[in-house]
Amino acid sequence: MADHARIKIMHTIITIIIIYFLITGYFKLKYPFWSRQPVFHYHNLYYWIKPPGIINEDLPEKNKFYDETIQFYNYDIISTEKKELFANFIRNNYMPNNYEKYGASNESIFDNFESHNDKSFISIKIYNNNILSCMTTKPLECYIDGNKMIINYVDYLCVDEKHRKKMYAANQIFTHYYHTRNNCNNIVSFFKRENKKTMIVPLTSYNNYIFKINNWKMCYNFDQPNINIIFVNKSNMNKFYQLFFECKKKFKCFITLNLGHIFYLIEKEHIRITVLMINEKFKCFYVFRNPYTTYDGVNSLEFCSSYKCEDIDNNIFTLGFFISMSLISKDLRSEILLVENLSNNNIILKLLLDRYSYIAKPVNSLYFYNFAYNPKESKDIFCII
Repeated sequence: MADHARIKIMHTIITIIIIYFLITGYFKLKYPFWSRQPVFHYHNLYYWIKPPGIINEDLPEKNKFYDETIQFYNYDIISTEKKELFANFIRNNYMPNNYEKYGASNESIFDNFESHNDKSFISIKIYNNNILSCMTTKPLECYIDGNKMIINYVDYLCVDEKHRKKMYAANQIFTHYYHTRNNCNNIVSFFKRENKKTMIVPLTSYNNYIFKINNWKMCYNFDQPNINIIFVNKSNMNKFYQLFFECKKKFKCFITLNLGHIFYLIEKEHIRITVLMINEKFKCFYVFRNPYTTYDGVNSLEFCSSYKCEDIDNNIFTLGFFISMSLISKDLRSEILLVENLSNNNIILKLLLDRYSYIAKPVNSLYFYNFAYNPKESKDIFCII
């Protein structure tokens, strides 16, 4: 009986090993690029048991995904001509379908790379004076379980509509990563994927609720004179900083642009941050972004993240959001609202969904590149990117 049991255990172990290698082989064949990248793959059992954090501290070596023809620039030194070529390419190819259109101005695009405390980069592949693919990175501050690191946020990864499914995206990603590792000290990258699952374990996945708000009854102030909504600006930035610092300690993962860049974006009106003020004290805040995206020609507004002090009632907190949204959507003439289920937005969504119906709820996921860490619930993550 003992021998029979040992044989059965051996068969089970061998079967598990065979299945593991079959799964690994399948991923390598189906995903020739991503299966070879320094990311947390679902089938990596060791990372599930003991995630290492940084996966590879050594500089990457050139391989078959490196493209010598891709031009790589520090944003501060790229020519005005190439910047304008890049901006036009993004507008024409970033969201190429007729329903969803990205219409940011040149200035709105370029402002994403100004006033940072670290380097931003742009890489472009050009053929016959036309861009075929591009990608950018900008620095973010990441605090995860009390540990801080500066990471590179990947944005504007885009391939010409006529040249997709040609490995251009893979080449762009690796070549850009190769150059950033050789030009700055930030080892880890970070990216967001919308409505598309991958073989990579995300930091988190969450729903992005989309509402039509043109028929909502808007509200512009509180009945109580001691409760107000205040817009963050230069005159109150020091007071806001205290609340922002308090917020940083309340979430298990806090990923954000540096405050200098946030205030720059506020000044340029690309993002709006409102504060719930009670008896002259800042208690909660709400982060909105103009995504410069229209849906069937209708302007949209994005509600990114929020923070609620523990002593604030959920209904007061939600009403503060509603007043903020009413004021900002009126100013931007937005009729579509996107609410990301991150941070304390879950509190607001609970009350919103009891009252309103959404028109869609795509799944968004946040991923690290060259960093493996246990996933977290979206309510434990605060994000301004």
